[in-house]
Amino acid sequence: MRGLWGRSRRERDDTPGHSRTRPEHDVDTALIIEAARHVVTTRVATQASLARHLFVAPIMADELLARLEHCEVVGPATPGPSRRVLATSAELPGIIAEFERREETGD
Repeated sequence: MRGLWGRSRRERDDTPGHSRTRPEHDVDTALIIEAARHVVTTRVATQASLARHLFVAPIMADELLARLEHCEVVGPATPGPSRRVLATSAELPGIIAEFERREETGD
């Protein structure tokens, strides 16, 4: 069974044939947390919504969505602008705590 964070770093990095298992650019943890809060509370997961509410460029909004998808906060991209929000408000404190823990440990 996959956990909240998917496969371990070693599995992601060493698996042949997986071209993009992690977002390409480093994203600040505080910004990821804000994106998670916004997406879960509004139940809207679009590039435009993140760009507008977090004051980031569209490319950064895409990176945030990729990171949130990797952590199973939102579902994969589908036809249309919005992604399905998988996490609930009740899960948000645990998600934020996990982001903060991973930032401290460097995972």
